[in-house]
Amino acid sequence: MTVNIRDFPDKLHRETKIQAAIEGTTLKGLIIKALTEYLKRAKKKGGRS
Repeated sequence: MTVNIRDFPDKLHRETKIQAAIEGTTLKGLIIKALTEYLKRAKKKGGRS
């Protein structure tokens, strides 16, 4: 699956790419990690399964 995000803030994009490099991962890897952690927290708060 391919996901394209339009109008993604430039500053956030730059900072995310820098953080990915610091962690030795890709932008894709960092976004997947962030979304996975977000969903885990949401489920703990009673969000959808």
